[in-house]
Amino acid sequence: MDAVVDATQPKPAGRAPGATYRFAPGWRILTTLVLGPLFCLALGVLCFGLTKDKGPLTAATVATALIFGGFAAATAWLLMEVLSWRVTLAWDSIETSSLWRSRRLRRDQITGIRYQKSDRTGRILVVVPTAADFKPIALRLRFISKDETFHGWFAALRDLDALDMNNSIASIAGNAAFGATPERRLHRMERARKLARGLNLAALGVAAWCLFAPQPYGLAIACAAALPAVAMILVVTSRGLFRFGSGKNEAYASVAAAIAPAFVVFLRALFDLNLLKSWPLIAAAVIGAIGIAAILASADRSPRARRWILLGGGIAASAYAFGVLGEADMLLDRSPPSVFRSLVLAKSIDHIRWLTIYHLRLAPWGPQHMAGDASVPQAIFEKLPSGRPACVLLHDGALGISWFTVTPCSDRETVTR
Repeated sequence: MDAVVDATQPKPAGRAPGATYRFAPGWRILTTLVLGPLFCLALGVLCFGLTKDKGPLTAATVATALIFGGFAAATAWLLMEVLSWRVTLAWDSIETSSLWRSRRLRRDQITGIRYQKSDRTGRILVVVPTAADFKPIALRLRFISKDETFHGWFAALRDLDALDMNNSIASIAGNAAFGATPERRLHRMERARKLARGLNLAALGVAAWCLFAPQPYGLAIACAAALPAVAMILVVTSRGLFRFGSGKNEAYASVAAAIAPAFVVFLRALFDLNLLKSWPLIAAAVIGAIGIAAILASADRSPRARRWILLGGGIAASAYAFGVLGEADMLLDRSPPSVFRSLVLAKSIDHIRWLTIYHLRLAPWGPQHMAGDASVPQAIFEKLPSGRPACVLLHDGALGISWFTVTPCSDRETVTR
């Protein structure tokens, strides 16, 4: 299909050519009420700083002048930009202008429109030019006063987002690997998209459960480890119907959100496990990550898959491998622990986003020849004051990676060293 929109396409009905649209009055008033006082305040501080001393200029005075002068200039520029900005829609062109700049595209220079979403400014309409030499025009729809003519002008252009989606659906309907007939292929696509949405929602819920309240701990970790594995199996076995790298305008089933528990398992292993030596786990995680990334890069048919796997997928795979191997080493360990006595030297609490980590500084014990930190549950943290003895339970690990926990000592400990 030709990428250039025909300049003879139907003209939108409504206003005469040259209709001009500006930011809505409410936004212009709000901007003036916010930026106007800030400009006056910065200008006042600047004038006061320059006139209060009659002697030679000091470094502090120059710095103040630069800071508040720059701030005043920035607020004045932004205020004039908002108040003077306008978009003019003619039958054969679109032009945006302000006091400082202007940009114009003819209809025959426009290939279509796309929509982007911003959390702060809402939907952004992007007018896409036919050639890279022309810059696209972005319109933040939330702030602009619009009418039927405004919407009609852009409705006459080609919706590139819809075109990409239709091409994606047609690609699935024509792929014999997804079914015997186009109808069966499209039905399978709908089922895959529903399954992907359910898997993504379940993954986000399990990630929150495992992050905030992982009780019972073993079940929470098992669920968080299983869901990314299910997503990987779907990507590998679905012949491209399930993808990690699916774009927003593609009909393929995206399971990108299903990797969220992988990072949560990594965080739990990082902060919950006390490893005697962490390098075996790191080496195993790197090897596992390389294998997982290679499998996914070869299985995911998205055009962006290889680049995405190498960048984001490699990080996710390494976090997943580290977390799963570390948690499996602890949760599957059935060996009897060796008990060592130590001394609590100090206590500390770290707050990392939504996690609270409790640390004990322990004196040398057993194979640990130097003082070191150990993370403990809150209950153990409160039971062990500084200067009191503590018992360290050293485990061999189900995968041969030694790990330990800290508990209060009791007279019933039979293996004490």
